[in-house]
Amino acid sequence: MSNELSLEQDFVNDLIENQKFAAVFFKNGIKLTGILVGVDEHCLFLKNMVTQMVYKHAVSTIQP
Repeated sequence: MSNELSLEQDFVNDLIENQKFAAVFFKNGIKLTGILVGVDEHCLFLKNMVTQMVYKHAVSTIQP
């Protein structure tokens, strides 16, 4: 389990550090695009025109 969290953290941290554009897909099919600017235990922060807080439990896929 800790290895899975490490992979998640490495992937998201790489997107944040390199300010890579990403598409975040939700379990209900909605897609948001922007640059990931922050992360904590439960949330992602995605910036496009505005900064949006996204709960991780609602995310299905993150695509750089």
